[in-house]
Amino acid sequence: MEVLPKEFIIDGEKGIKEVLGMHGVRLEAEVLVLGGFAPYIKNLTEAVLNSGLQINDLVISPISSSRAVLTLREKELGVALLDIGAGTTGFSIFEERDLIHLAILPIGSGHITNDIAIGLKTDIDIAERIKLEFGTSSFQGSDKKEKIKLSEGETLVFSRKQLSKIIEARVLEIFKEVNKELKKISHQQLLPGGVVLTGGGAKLPKIKEFARREFRLPCRLGRPQGFSSAQEDPKLATVCGLVLRGLDLESEKLGFGGGFSIRGKGIGSRIKKIFKIFVP
Repeated sequence: MEVLPKEFIIDGEKGIKEVLGMHGVRLEAEVLVLGGFAPYIKNLTEAVLNSGLQINDLVISPISSSRAVLTLREKELGVALLDIGAGTTGFSIFEERDLIHLAILPIGSGHITNDIAIGLKTDIDIAERIKLEFGTSSFQGSDKKEKIKLSEGETLVFSRKQLSKIIEARVLEIFKEVNKELKKISHQQLLPGGVVLTGGGAKLPKIKEFARREFRLPCRLGRPQGFSSAQEDPKLATVCGLVLRGLDLESEKLGFGGGFSIRGKGIGSRIKKIFKIFVP
């Protein structure tokens, strides 16, 4: 479970974003509580522990990705992060540097591969290869036939226009679900920082232009910042964010002490501990 403070209230005074160094009698907080399905979390933690590694903390993937690809200015203005993974798409919205909304959509780039396999009547490995070599989320120009060699000397012939339509339909479904989430919190077309696309699915050609049309907002491709050029790949956004998150936690441990006149390590960590008392 993740508990993220949105604002603090000290002695009835609202709208306080930073409480370090402040004094008061009564401290309250408005928080965003994020949870996950317990069996999934258990399976994930067991898989990590069985590999010989230890777990320091659990982080939801869109939050981890945001640490690697979003700038502070974007988070201040208001920005949506769309992390298109294989099986799911993580969606988070930041405003005034705070996370204000998060959702995990049960659709990802793996579903595009499945659609191609069905549409072109081929196996899943060939469909993935076709997606990576010829896929685009927006078709333009004259149609063209492509050929790809299969096993045993066979050849699969397909239309680029047909392939594009298969991909476009699934990408449009993802974007429509995102627009529904934006509408829930009255932020449709109201994010000055725009939409940042990351994850392996964000590498589809022309997906940025497609997103710009659908969301009617500025869009860019989110690459991890502060890493070598080989690691600045959108599909590595989550793992790069975890590395940076680990560095942040180490910095907190080295730089702060304790006390309620609040100078201690992140107040969000304390709030999380309080909530864990009530969560089995």
